[in-house]
Order: sequence, then structure tokens, then C-alpha cells
Amino acid sequence: MAVWLVLASMASNAQDASVVQQFDEGTASLENGQFREALESFEMVEATGWVSSELYYNTGLAYHRMDQLGQAIRYLERAQELAPDDERIQHSLSIARGRQKDSFSVLPLPFWKSLHMSAARALPPGIAFWLGLICWIVFFGFLKAHLLFDRHSAWHNRGRTVAGIVGVVLLVHAFGTSAFSPFDVRAVIIEGEISLREQADPDAREVVQLHEGLIVTREGVASGWVFVEIPNGTQGWIPESALAGI
Repeated sequence: MAVWLVLASMASNAQDASVVQQFDEGTASLENGQFREALESFEMVEATGWVSSELYYNTGLAYHRMDQLGQAIRYLERAQELAPDDERIQHSLSIARGRQKDSFSVLPLPFWKSLHMSAARALPPGIAFWLGLICWIVFFGFLKAHLLFDRHSAWHNRGRTVAGIVGVVLLVHAFGTSAFSPFDVRAVIIEGEISLREQADPDAREVVQLHEGLIVTREGVASGWVFVEIPNGTQGWIPESALAGI
């Protein structure tokens, strides 16, 4: 068993070293202006499941230098999600956004959704689940003491009540947020120009023209088409091939 663990650890370390080397090669290619070679290296790194703001940032820069605005914004947005306070990412993203042709007013979020998002960020469902489970273990501990050892003190009663209520709240939050995520499924347009249509049909009436780099919210999918909502709340269908998930 010990030998197996050592071998597994060595294999993992070797894989990590290979991934880092591949990332460094991509970064060197990016610095030397070899953007396509850089992207090939970064794609290989991403395929291993390695996630980092640096990987997404460098990938976004490579796409930006190749004038692929949609993909650039896609990866810079991913980088910002992992490192929201990184000024380099903010600066590069603002430059990329400044190249967008579309400028729609942004529909304000409903109060309940904004509150739900804040709660989910402050307390992710996974953490809430385990904290809620711990509270319920404490609750049943107090209950056992009450039933088996005849503990009736005010301290025990308050502890049992608080543990039970907090446990319920945390578990409801965990399951509710998992089942009904407050976060939109976002995607970015990667084609130069595309029509937003009323129906999932290339001959359906055009609602508005959209351009590369615009971030939309995915609402549904039907046979190669995606029902989306643009920032001002307008909804319609666009081909799935015109989008890339963030």
C-alpha cells in the first residue's frame, strides 16, 4: 500500500511538472509573438484540467493579439472570476470590452436575485451543506443528552434549538442554491456578426444584430440553437456555433 502511494505521488508530481513546463513554453511563445503556438500550449494545459487565472489571462492575451475578440473576452472573464482584484486582468478586459461594437444598457437585477447571489458567494452550497450537517449532529447530541441523561437546563435547551434552526437554514440554503443557482449561465459571441431571431430558424424574423465579444445569458437550447438574453433584457435565438461558454 505504501509503495502504491509513493508511486502515485511520483506520477502526480511528474504530471504537474509537465503541465508547468507546457505552460511556461506557451508563455514564452506569447512573449515572442508566436500567438498560435502559445494557444496550442495553453490548450494542452487546459485539457489536463489545470485551472488558474494566469492560464486564462495568457490565453485571453493570445486571442486578443490574434484579433479574436470573442475568445479574448471569454478567457479574460474566466481569469477575472478567479482573480477579481488583479489589476492586469481588469485593465486587459477593459481594453477588450472597449473594442466591442455593441453597447446595450444593462437591465438591473431584481433585488431577490442580487441577495441570493450575495448569499451564494458568501456561503457556497458545499460549505453550507457541511456546516448544516455539523449543526444537526450537534442538535442530535443535545437531544440524546436530553432523552438519555435527562438534561433540562436552559443552556441545553437553547443549544438544541439554535443548532436545529441554524442547521435547517444552512441545509435549505445548500440544497436551494444547488437546485436553483442564482448565477446566470453566460456565453460570449465569437462570430463577427450574428442575427438574434424570434425563433430557432434561420428564416425567422431578425430582432437585432449582435457582434463579436458581446456577453449573453443562455436560457435554453433547441436543435443547434440557443435561446439567449442580451444585457438590456431582449431575448431571442442564435446558432449555438456562434457562442462559447464562459
